[in-house]
Amino acid sequence: CEGDDDAYMGAREELETASLLTVRDGFCDKHRLLQQVVREAMSETDLQAQILVVQTVLHSEASKIDDDDPKTWLLCSQLDSHVSAWSSWAWQQGGKSMKGEDVLSLSAEMLRTVGAAYRHMGQYQAAHRLVSNALEWAKVLGVKHSEYLSTLNNMANIKGDQGDYEG
Repeated sequence: CEGDDDAYMGAREELETASLLTVRDGFCDKHRLLQQVVREAMSETDLQAQILVVQTVLHSEASKIDDDDPKTWLLCSQLDSHVSAWSSWAWQQGGKSMKGEDVLSLSAEMLRTVGAAYRHMGQYQAAHRLVSNALEWAKVLGVKHSEYLSTLNNMANIKGDQGDYEG
């Protein structure tokens, strides 16, 4: 969300004035209307490139979350909606515009990672929601895949923390 030229800065100021863009701490929050207009104006090649960028950035940020380091847990609330939206969108696409197992595994991993941090914060409802979604992704990889087993273990930990030893 950065640029130096006058055209970029002018467009950014106009979007911020219209409340279509908010810039905080180096992150850009774009209004859904702006996102839709940009998506419709993109060529298929540009869209594919943006998909890979979004996936890479989200995965990179999610990998910074350390279950044992409370300082990294704040990142959960910042990533939750983005990771959830990404995985929902990717699920709807059915993997058509993405590269097979990598997308499945990365999506499951991102959801599981953010969900595990919520578990450590005691936010079990949010943890359950994300890890349940991760489990759906991981099932597609197969019950013997390491991501499926890790995600299933996370779900067991969430349920165990809540005293649900049968669920």
